[in-house]
Amino acid sequence: MDANSQKTVTIKFFCTTCGDPLTSLVGDEVACSSCGTANTTPTTGERPPEILSSEHEEIIKFFCHHCEQKLSSPVRFAGKGFDCPTCSSRNVVPGEKMVSPP
Repeated sequence: MDANSQKTVTIKFFCTTCGDPLTSLVGDEVACSSCGTANTTPTTGERPPEILSSEHEEIIKFFCHHCEQKLSSPVRFAGKGFDCPTCSSRNVVPGEKMVSPP
């Protein structure tokens, strides 16, 4: 496959410092518009959820597997199923207690 026929892939992910959502081409480096941190775009299939600590409890940020809506949940709900508020697709909060969606 030559360079002209390769598919361009855009990835949505979170800033490693402040957690704001970012979008960029695979492998590119992008500066967060909120905090200025340089982030390298993950490769396709490499979009782990991000855990942020708050004053009260840890929050995990992730995307709906169907519509790409940005979602968040307390870590204590890892493995619990829920319907996306945007597209109603069934999702599971990622984490250690993660189970397959019903």
